[in-house]
Amino acid sequence: MIYIKKNKVNFPVVTVTEKTTIPTPYYLMRLTSKDTLEEKILRLGPDVGLNPVRYNMFEITESTSDDLDNGVINLNAGAEYNYVIHQTPYASGNTSNLLGEVVERGLLTVEGGEVNNKIITDNDTIKVFE
Repeated sequence: MIYIKKNKVNFPVVTVTEKTTIPTPYYLMRLTSKDTLEEKILRLGPDVGLNPVRYNMFEITESTSDDLDNGVINLNAGAEYNYVIHQTPYASGNTSNLLGEVVERGLLTVEGGEVNNKIITDNDTIKVFE
């Protein structure tokens, strides 16, 4: 699980080297909101971890706007995202046609910021089973 702090520079730790199969890899992180199913593809910058054989660390800046090709993303406060990290041989771009093999998947949670939860009133109905 990755924890990202809202409006901060974050350095999540992942393990992508062990499943990487191309000689000069770049990494794309595909995030899918568990609430809205909105999908974003974030290009990860260079590995800043001190021991890439054991773990990898990438800088991700959570901001008020997206610059997805440069590691900057705007995520919903308090939200959870499924993430999938793909290897790619391409040095630029962040579209789905550049996604290579999956090297890691997991859950990302956004901490901090103001959460906009919908308040359910007596008139709202949620179908759990049909």
